[in-house]
Amino acid sequence: MSLNEARRRLREAAQETWLLVPAVDASDSWLGGVPRGDIGGPWPYWEGEPLDFIGQVDLSELHSVGGPDWLPAAGTLQFFFDCKQRGWGLDPSKKGSWVVRYRHADAPEGLTLPPPEACTPFPVRSVIFLPEVSWPTTNRLVLGDLALTQADIDALIEPFDRLDEQRHRIGGWPEPIQSDIMEEQCQCASQGIQVPDADRLPASAGAALAVGANDWRLLLQVDCDPDLNMEWGEGGRLYFWIREDDARAGRFEQCWMILQSF
Repeated sequence: MSLNEARRRLREAAQETWLLVPAVDASDSWLGGVPRGDIGGPWPYWEGEPLDFIGQVDLSELHSVGGPDWLPAAGTLQFFFDCKQRGWGLDPSKKGSWVVRYRHADAPEGLTLPPPEACTPFPVRSVIFLPEVSWPTTNRLVLGDLALTQADIDALIEPFDRLDEQRHRIGGWPEPIQSDIMEEQCQCASQGIQVPDADRLPASAGAALAVGANDWRLLLQVDCDPDLNMEWGEGGRLYFWIREDDARAGRFEQCWMILQSF
């Protein structure tokens, strides 16, 4: 009975997510390549070097298959990251080593090429969005009253354990490689509080977490992808996060990014 109750709680906590899967036909969303159209300012740099372009998401395409209701209905999101990986999102001083630009639907068309000193662009892959159910880790569920054995916990999570699969996705629960406390880490680091490492929060986290930790939403999870020459740490993932109010208002400069790796 305890395992059945745990499964019920897991089902209730499920959230919709949207996978970025290869497109057969032409798409206005892609990973790799270069951005299309106005990027809302000059090419972003970090510590004197240009950031690398990760991908572009057409929000109208995303919303045509349901899309998260906290994202604008139209326009384009463009993601940039320092692929030298000098910032992992735990140090507040590293903000700027990732950038998310929001291009309004009526922004000028055209082609924005990376500066000559930028790294060679990743190969391009057009993508579409596939709705799917995402599942929280057991760390997010209230299970302490059920007296589950380790075998019970293994049976609970085994059908949803996809850590070894390639998973580019928008919205829903993250698939963490290290501790599942990224919203709290985003809240701390975005308020100027240094996070000691990927598995802990700072001792001073209390005040920072009192307001806002639950407001963060998973904007984009980018996996390692050998076909695109994307490698984050040792088999890691990039997790771009944003507060829901900022997303609804189009304030994507307020995004935070966490890199986790094996």
